[in-house]
Amino acid sequence: HCQELMLEWHIQHNAPAKVLEFGCGVGRHLRYVREIPDVDVHGYDQSPTMVAAIGEWAEPEWIAERVRVGEATGRLPYEDKAFDIVYSAEVLIHIRPEDLAGRLSELLRICRGHIYHLEPDEDWPVVSEEHDGCWAHDLSAAYEALGATCEALPRGYRSQRPRLVRVDTDKPVRIMPAYLANRLNAL
Repeated sequence: HCQELMLEWHIQHNAPAKVLEFGCGVGRHLRYVREIPDVDVHGYDQSPTMVAAIGEWAEPEWIAERVRVGEATGRLPYEDKAFDIVYSAEVLIHIRPEDLAGRLSELLRICRGHIYHLEPDEDWPVVSEEHDGCWAHDLSAAYEALGATCEALPRGYRSQRPRLVRVDTDKPVRIMPAYLANRLNAL
């Protein structure tokens, strides 16, 4: 629950915004983010089966207009700088190391504001055999290799280190204060 609260706070305090959840799955976050005023939310996932489950809570027209299914690698089906905020939650752990730079490059391409990741720290132990493979990535180093800066934010869970990439470095970004993140962590 802490993870969702941190994500919702971040989006709400940076609205109005056009937002993309990369790796939306069954839409756990989309369901709540779409309720935030002044947020135009969209989702992308590689699994048609996962996206089909969004139909349990969203209308078919909403899904058809806002959710895309596509490949795990390659070009994303969005224009350059289409989104103010792009975020992922426990998704990049499933990207193979050899595909990570390409995927992060695409996130940078489609974002005009900032990218927010709720992902495990690179030193967090992962079970590599799960879900056809899991990998802990050093996102700071990966973004640095692409010429971008990925900064660590206050933790929500021990296993995760939220990360922020400011694509537009002139655009102010409101970040959840550390004391609030720490209070959420204690819940």
